[in-house]
Amino acid sequence: MADALKDMYDRAAVDFLAARIVAVQPKFPRQAFVREVAADLPPLELKARSLRIAAGLRQHLPQDYAAALGIILKSLGKDDSTGGIGGGGIEGMGGFRFMPLLNFVGAYGLDEPELSLDALGELTLYFSGEFDIRPYLRKYPRQAFAKLQQLSRDKDWRRRRLASEGSRPRLPWGMGLPDLVRDPSPALPILHRLHDDAHDSVRRSVANHLNDIARDHPELAVDIAGQWAKRAGRKPPETLRPTIRHALRGLVKQGHPGALGLLGFEADVKLALQDFKLKAQSVAYGGALEFSATLINRGKTPVNLSIDYAIWHLRADGSLRPKVFKLAVREAAPGESIALTKRHAIKPITTRRYYAGKQAVDIRVNGQVLGRCDFTLKM
Repeated sequence: MADALKDMYDRAAVDFLAARIVAVQPKFPRQAFVREVAADLPPLELKARSLRIAAGLRQHLPQDYAAALGIILKSLGKDDSTGGIGGGGIEGMGGFRFMPLLNFVGAYGLDEPELSLDALGELTLYFSGEFDIRPYLRKYPRQAFAKLQQLSRDKDWRRRRLASEGSRPRLPWGMGLPDLVRDPSPALPILHRLHDDAHDSVRRSVANHLNDIARDHPELAVDIAGQWAKRAGRKPPETLRPTIRHALRGLVKQGHPGALGLLGFEADVKLALQDFKLKAQSVAYGGALEFSATLINRGKTPVNLSIDYAIWHLRADGSLRPKVFKLAVREAAPGESIALTKRHAIKPITTRRYYAGKQAVDIRVNGQVLGRCDFTLKM
């Protein structure tokens, strides 16, 4: 078993691609390609390893890009769905071994946009192409969006998903698309077409895309979600509400009135938070923060509650910054009490650096912060 995800790109992974290419191009120098590329992999991280394999392909395939791309596409063989998102995949990790082929197109095909965009539509059946289509969205926005519009109508859900995921303004780990951050309108027809797609992975991509838009254009995101809800009428499909809820999750955590109202959470509710306490006033790094509280509906009508908590992490400059987490979604009758408990691990993660000292945790419901407790983190 690989110790890390990057270890999937080892000598065997390089030879896996080489064997496929030799099957359709017998003159391909399989041994030299494998030897040279595999020797460079050990010190590299995941993305760099994939790019190194792509560079090896560029070196050893014909220097004419169209000819090289044709060999790559022929080497794919029959699509058996193991490379697609959600498929069984190689070693249970989808089509990661195919990622260098998409990197090849993303890195070396910008002078041949028509060929490359068509190729990404094929390659995305083996490993999702959202990262490698982004250079084309930056350099050839009209041509790339025309391709994505076409893919959004495709019968294969993996191509439809690429239309949404590839054009996300703030795709994690993806190349930035500053023009779409400023103006997301080119992608909106795709979202309107796919928000009620038959496949859940497509709908989730659309929700994540709209959540990206909400970071920079909150009112627009709420308006779009409202259009979808209105279009669905009184009997919306069961899939629509989860899509809208996931799309507006960031705004709900911020207490945005429009987002809360659209999801049935009133911004102005009469609530009381009692007995909010921590199990311990200090937490050791690697341990967990544990807290409990009681939430009471003081109003005269039932209310829907979106219950969150925020950890106020200490930063290097001495300031505190909150990170909001979902605790529960509940309906509370008049006078009803809801017991809240949570154990939040304080453990090493790659996206956060912890600092010893005073931190805090708060509980917030429908955008209202109802209580806060301080604690000390010991490293």
